[in-house]
Formats: sequence, structure tokens, C-alpha cells
Amino acid sequence: MRLFTMQQTESWQDEMLRAYGKAGALHDICWFVQMIFPPPTKAEARRMTQQERQEHRYRTASWPGNWVPIVPVAPCPETSRAEIEILVTLMVCVDPTVRLSPALGLVSDLTTLKHYEFGSEWDCICSQCGAVFRWTVPDVDICGECG
Repeated sequence: MRLFTMQQTESWQDEMLRAYGKAGALHDICWFVQMIFPPPTKAEARRMTQQERQEHRYRTASWPGNWVPIVPVAPCPETSRAEIEILVTLMVCVDPTVRLSPALGLVSDLTTLKHYEFGSEWDCICSQCGAVFRWTVPDVDICGECG
């Protein structure tokens, strides 16, 4: 699962935010968390294509399961950057061994991925008692009373 196959610099992100803001198209982009892995070993790299090497290094972080949390850039790029930094910090606390970084992507690229807006509440159904409860992550399968 990859929304972007290279590491984004903060200056590149700032330029992208300025360009989309100037065009009035901030709603077309969103933040997500990118996992950055070390390059493959020489032995691994020899067996991989260029595309496989890129995909080995850069992956889209997801939680829970294969749900991708996103933060829309519109209406305020500054607030959205602060929110994605919070999400990166939370994910680092879960697994400090993986290098994580905020990244920008096109909303249109999300059509093939299960995604949700970080911080929004979702209706979830408990798999044990059947109760409907609100949670900030979709597909949570057990409520607080059963868990």
C-alpha cells in the first residue's frame, strides 16, 4: 500500500501547499503517515526491480489493520500539519522502531484504499454484545464494556 514512493522534504511540502492554496485546490490534497525503511541489502537489491526497491523503502502507514488515517489539508494547512504531527507521534509511540514521516498525497489516490479522517468519530458495532458505540477509529470490533 503506497500513496507516495519517495521521501518528501518539508520545503517540497511547503511548495506544494502554496501551489495548491494559490490554485484554490487545498481540498484535493491530504496528509498521511509514511513509513520509511532502510534500503535493501545488496543481495536483496540484486533480486529486485527498481519499482520493488522503491516500494521496499516507502510504505503508507495504516491503523487499525489496513485502514489509512488521513488529515485533510483544507481549510487550514497550518492546523492540518499540526494534526498530522500528532498522528505521527502517536504512531511512533506504538512502534518506535519504524521511521515515520508526514507526507502529502492526492485525495483521488485514496479511492483504492480503505481510509478514514483522523480525529473524526465513527459508528462501530461490538462483536460481542451488538451495541453501537462511537470511536475515532473505524472497524473497532469490541466496545469498552466488553473489552
